[in-house]
Amino acid sequence: MRDAVVNGGENEWPRFIKRLQDLGVIGGVGMLMRGDSASDLHTPLAAAILEFQGLTKVLLRKWREVRVNLEFPEHKRALKTIHLLSKPEPYHEPALPTSPSDGSEPPTLGARRHHPEKWRRLGFATESPAWEFDETGYLGIMDLVDFARRNEDTYHKTLLEQAVMSPASRCPLAQASLSVTLILYEHFEIDGPATADATKAAGQRASVYERLEAHRDNSNPDKIYRPLLLQWGRLHTASLHAFLRLWKVSGAEMPDDFYKIEELVRILVERVVGAASRKTDVASVEEGLRNVGLETARQWQMEGLEEVYEDAWGPHLGAVREQLSRESALFMKEQRVRCLLQGSWFPTASAAGASAAGVGGGGWRYVRLSHNRRYLHYRNFGEKTEGSELSLDQLPEKIDLNTVTSVESNISAAEQQQQQQRQSQQTNGVLGGQANSSVETLRTGTARDSTKQSQLQQPATTSKITIIGTLPPPGRSGATSALSLVSPGADEETVLLELQPQSISEASEWLDGLLMLLDQQPITASTTQLIDMMVDWGVRLRMLNLRWEDVDWEALEQRVKGLEVEEREVPSREGLAGEEYWYAQTVS
Repeated sequence: MRDAVVNGGENEWPRFIKRLQDLGVIGGVGMLMRGDSASDLHTPLAAAILEFQGLTKVLLRKWREVRVNLEFPEHKRALKTIHLLSKPEPYHEPALPTSPSDGSEPPTLGARRHHPEKWRRLGFATESPAWEFDETGYLGIMDLVDFARRNEDTYHKTLLEQAVMSPASRCPLAQASLSVTLILYEHFEIDGPATADATKAAGQRASVYERLEAHRDNSNPDKIYRPLLLQWGRLHTASLHAFLRLWKVSGAEMPDDFYKIEELVRILVERVVGAASRKTDVASVEEGLRNVGLETARQWQMEGLEEVYEDAWGPHLGAVREQLSRESALFMKEQRVRCLLQGSWFPTASAAGASAAGVGGGGWRYVRLSHNRRYLHYRNFGEKTEGSELSLDQLPEKIDLNTVTSVESNISAAEQQQQQQRQSQQTNGVLGGQANSSVETLRTGTARDSTKQSQLQQPATTSKITIIGTLPPPGRSGATSALSLVSPGADEETVLLELQPQSISEASEWLDGLLMLLDQQPITASTTQLIDMMVDWGVRLRMLNLRWEDVDWEALEQRVKGLEVEEREVPSREGLAGEEYWYAQTVS
């Protein structure tokens, strides 16, 4: 292979690679890369594998450096193959008039005998496709020919489907193929220093062992061996399929959306191909590229954008995130407190026990926060009154929140069990096992009964919020504990009130609302997830105001190298009033 790269001509390389594939050399080297026999990088076998890998990069680079020239028979034959594999329909020129009305000579038949969009229908920008291979060279035309041959039916059907579309809606297949070639070229760092070393080492076996010294600091074979590089054609085909799929799903149009889809495919290759270990089979990588949807690709794109801006404005974004966290916490506190101001019905202990036993009976308790947010009013009822909101005058008993010392609950444990059950349902497709506790019975019932009528059937639950505090001195008007079994002293803590929410969401509202009224942090997963979501979207909306040129790329590169640089000021929002936007959010 070394002699072929150094001494062979560009026309000999394809036949030589085909010969290596027929002999199983490329597959054998890939198996050695994925195996354990070459895990020691300081052996002659590792040296030979690295030399083969380096020469493969050299060959790819040399192919890219070859300019496409239609005067060369090989190049002309390759373009003709691309055209013929598309199975074009015969083109008939429109009939010309035999005698024009003005008496002039009839026009002669034009020299053009092929379709006026012979190459543009394949995805080229013009009818002179040779110059479009300037960036990819002969490597680009080889990849396109290989894709057309590997997927002849798909290639033909794709062109037929796009023939009935508007020109703006068609995905330029040829341009997409060239973009994928450049994406893979950059991903495998074909122009990197290792390729330059391999070029110098071609024909010099001793320098191959010298290159092993450069890998002593990085003795991880997973980062040195690149067996997927030897599957260039299959990766190109899978990535181009992903390009076409994302184009169709997103409803992209030319010319503005082409580079957006190109960037998504670039991220797709970095995530899927880049995350694959040396033992990963190329079929698994192809499946990964095939299964990633548009939403996931967009999410990866946003994460990458966040990393870039985090590197560029790390301290400033940290301050923005802290500010948004405080604002989101205050917003959630107000939302939870308003739920308490609205009031809610809770079954008493006897009602919950009767529901768990499958019999009727028991009572209800209506609880509501006062308008000054200092007292928690409540009253016990024999029956639940639907569709009515009780006023504070109808709730004579109350608890002074100044006497509350703590709020205890088992809501967090119930949330964890509910999440585990949801994961089990997604994995098995059905509910596994029988409920082991009344908490699980509530979760099963809530998931099954989502309508308002089913919520009125008092599902059994042990979700409980316990308000603990001290009783006021005798003679002072205030809270009385109807649930206390003893009469403790004035300074002793006792149970002031118990609430048994009927759902996890209601439990989260009341538990975190009471905690926030006591200036404590929320503890339920529902509230913390909502706060994190608001912080996340707030940071993203702030980043939308940043332009690409706002990033100091030189300072960013120095910071990555560990050098200290002066922080740039984050652009302010001054003068942007009235330019806010609403964004649709997908509810999972």
